[in-house]
Amino acid sequence: MTIPKISARLNIEYPPIPDDITKLCKIVHIDVDYGPITKIYGALISETDPNTIIISCDDDVHFELIM
Repeated sequence: MTIPKISARLNIEYPPIPDDITKLCKIVHIDVDYGPITKIYGALISETDPNTIIISCDDDVHFELIM
């Protein structure tokens, strides 16, 4: 998970990340909010194994399942 110091869209600092989340994933703090690419930026700059697969999920959009 990538967390910038300040949200560019809202111009506010992000709150501290709860312990139950930090136990589940690695938090990469960055200085600049790059917009939508920020969500994977931390993984791209911190991962060194070229065989790693990075999967990104976004909770901003709800997709309806049509069957």
